[in-house]
Amino acid sequence: MAQPSMEDQLLVILSDTLSSSSGPRKLAEVQLKQAEVQTAFPGSLATIGCHANIAIEVRQAALLSLRTFVDKNWSGYDENGPTITIEEGVKEQLRHSMLELATSNADRKLTKAASHVVSKIANVDFPEHWPNLLPTILQVISTADDTQTHGALKVLSDLVEESLSEDQFFAVARDITSVVYAVAVNENRKFSLRALAVSVFRSTFDIMDMVKDEHGQEVTGFADEVIKAWSPFFMETMQKRLPAKPKSEDEGYESSTADRANTWKGLITLKLQVVKTLAKVRTVFRQILLPQSPALFTATWEELSSLQQTYQEMFIENDEQGKLEDADAPPVREELERQIQSNSSVAATPWVMDIMKLAGGFAQIGKEEEDLWDIDVNLYLAEESTVTANYTPRTACGDLLIKLGEWLNQGALEDVSLGLLDRTIKGVNGDESEVVKVACIRGLQGFMKARTVPPGHQVPIVAAISDYLYGKDLTEFDDANDLLVTLVESLRDAISLDPFIAISSESTPLDLLFVLAKHGAADFQLTMLVTEAFEEIAEALAPSNEAYNALCDKVIPSLTSAFDIGGMTGDDPLVELAAELLAILTQKGSEPLPPKYVARALPKLNRLLMLTTEGAVLRPGVEAIKYMLMHDHQQVFEWHDEENRSGLEVSLIIIDKLLGPNIEDNAASEVGGLAAELVEKAGQERLGPYLESLLRAVASRLATAEAAPFIQSLILVFARLSLVGAQDVVEFLSRIDINGQNGLQVVLSKWTEHSVNFAGYDEIRQNVIALSKVYSLNDPRVAQTMVKGDLIIPTSNRIMTRSQAKLNPDQYTIIPAPLKIIKVLIEELLSASGHQTAAQIASQAAEFADEDNDNDDWEDVPSNILDLGLGTTKADLMAYANEGTASFMRQKDDETQAYLVEFFLNATRENVAGFNEVYALLTDEEKGKLNECAGGAGQTQ
Repeated sequence: MAQPSMEDQLLVILSDTLSSSSGPRKLAEVQLKQAEVQTAFPGSLATIGCHANIAIEVRQAALLSLRTFVDKNWSGYDENGPTITIEEGVKEQLRHSMLELATSNADRKLTKAASHVVSKIANVDFPEHWPNLLPTILQVISTADDTQTHGALKVLSDLVEESLSEDQFFAVARDITSVVYAVAVNENRKFSLRALAVSVFRSTFDIMDMVKDEHGQEVTGFADEVIKAWSPFFMETMQKRLPAKPKSEDEGYESSTADRANTWKGLITLKLQVVKTLAKVRTVFRQILLPQSPALFTATWEELSSLQQTYQEMFIENDEQGKLEDADAPPVREELERQIQSNSSVAATPWVMDIMKLAGGFAQIGKEEEDLWDIDVNLYLAEESTVTANYTPRTACGDLLIKLGEWLNQGALEDVSLGLLDRTIKGVNGDESEVVKVACIRGLQGFMKARTVPPGHQVPIVAAISDYLYGKDLTEFDDANDLLVTLVESLRDAISLDPFIAISSESTPLDLLFVLAKHGAADFQLTMLVTEAFEEIAEALAPSNEAYNALCDKVIPSLTSAFDIGGMTGDDPLVELAAELLAILTQKGSEPLPPKYVARALPKLNRLLMLTTEGAVLRPGVEAIKYMLMHDHQQVFEWHDEENRSGLEVSLIIIDKLLGPNIEDNAASEVGGLAAELVEKAGQERLGPYLESLLRAVASRLATAEAAPFIQSLILVFARLSLVGAQDVVEFLSRIDINGQNGLQVVLSKWTEHSVNFAGYDEIRQNVIALSKVYSLNDPRVAQTMVKGDLIIPTSNRIMTRSQAKLNPDQYTIIPAPLKIIKVLIEELLSASGHQTAAQIASQAAEFADEDNDNDDWEDVPSNILDLGLGTTKADLMAYANEGTASFMRQKDDETQAYLVEFFLNATRENVAGFNEVYALLTDEEKGKLNECAGGAGQTQ
């Protein structure tokens, strides 16, 4: 019995790949993969794809498999694995058969699939191994019928977009543009075919865009030449009016006669391609279209005007399929400005009113959107906030009016703005449509940000938002993040008009803010907005003791009750937000704090901190106590809890918990600030024997700390003590033992290694001064302490994987602590002077290397989790959003710079702690930096 041919076998396999049953389908896919190694595999697929008597679905499957096979194996190289060799004779057969099929009268599915195969082959072979490809395509386009021409244009489109190099383009550009031009202007061709020809022409401008910088004169000259040839066609197409929209008993044109429907849709397709091409030309060569700008603007204007009624019927009154697409008409600024100048004002200029009317017509909400938005108003907010890729005529009209306003640079709607504001406030609760209500709430933001709201309107705005909020089932807001954010944004803007409304008896904006926060506490964006709003309120009211006291009376009960509610319900986000707001309230507080502030805030906060291990609660909670000590330590020390423990003892217990091994570094990152404040405010007299125990615990925890914010926090305890008693700090540390190591060795090692990574102006300045004082002691115990010095650069250039790097960690020199301190202070002087330090450059280089590395298959990759609860993380994210510069990038600091310049000048003059000998041990680069910064600054003083 004869063995079935390769084609017969593949026919069965390909048919099974189309099976609805998963078992046969998966088996067929495996068999198809196994068959790839057969020499006859690609040729057999091509034969099946070209065979007229085989089902179209099977032929299409064969062509799709062939495309995948060609893409992987045609070049003989694949970065993802070994390839299968294709014989040259088979390649020649495939080139011929696939191009013939792609430009044939076969079914559109097949010609499209074949054109993709041709494109994959051309990417490798054109023009060296397939020199007649382009001439053949151009010949077919020029002489064949519409079906064949469509296939040839698809192949040409792929060739221009994917296969033509810049050099090849110059040789064939004129031939390509001439051939597609002949199709585009031929009224005997189908509209869809002419539109495809225009699309191919547009693709040539992508190549021109890439080469215009290197070959500017030649490319611009060629572009000017072809645009002059094409412009009459573009203008004629733009001016051609659409025929009457096909109508029938059914909606729209879909059920009209085929000829009228095709004419309607075809002309729209052609116009669309012309508009896109004009936009592309204007993007690549801004000057070329200037002579035609007035005429193009007029044509675009007339087109939009004529479409307005049709658009209204199709998309505003009905819900038909498809969208009309607007385009940026080229500007005719000089002509429009002359018209403005010839009238008494912008308002009296006819075309301005015409544009407003036109934009108003196209900006109406479409029926499709209206139906969707009525179901979920969050979809409306997402669309209006441009958090979507759906660019509609409504969106385009908004952009048009914004640009118009920027250009005219005159106040618009000034005479009617108050009336619009009143109607907007009324619409929040007076309109029947939910979308209109929310649109009014969002629209109020524009009035408030522009500061055009008269004083008497703040209370009505808050009242309108309050009525809207309390008119809802508040549980519905739990999944309505966009609406919650919009409400908070509007409420924040209303409060910012006059923050004293927060303590007014006429209005309750703070209560509204807390209600919204309760239902959206798990949403990071919303909590940031609430935190920002509350911070603005506290900051505005803090200068007035009376106002700040009233604010505390209003909010402390709500915040502390959130600790209880959150504890009972397990609502951690609400507790985190309440702790954050309490920290802000305390930070902005008066000195001294209002009477009984500590007694009202600290009991529940203390209970919460002792029960939780969550960093998002511990960090702001500890900060709040730190600020209590800063503003009114006397009130803290005089307060006693229910077990009669003083505020001092309670603070020590909290610090002891956070320094324990069960609390993660990030969670305890604020403990150092609290400890430093407590030591500073309580002093030796109050702390007595607790002082040494506290400092020993801080030093012990520092020995094992790994997180940078936590290390900074602990080091600053000793840094702040060193500001007033550096000798005492050295004396204490040299006497204690930490896990078999001298305390001075442990602390100085961590201190000098991590100082250059400190964040915060005040913290950096305190650290710099403290290090300079430790150095100036000239204490032999400091001099004998050896710490990590400079990185030893390996001599090998071999790239190591991360696992290899773990086995071979970076090596550093070991140097005396005084030398390291001077090196650190030089880096800090560079930073304070506005120069990039070595640490910053290294950090940026590492970041760039990580971004540039596409290999995700590293072994032993540690998990670096971004903690959104960290204050530094939040600050960095907000800095990127607001200023484009993250807070961790060191900025110029004149005060720190002046201190360090004076320190180095004095150290040089007085040879402080043997500075001249230390200077000799610096690298030439460090000496140069020091001389440049200190010398230059010293001369200007």
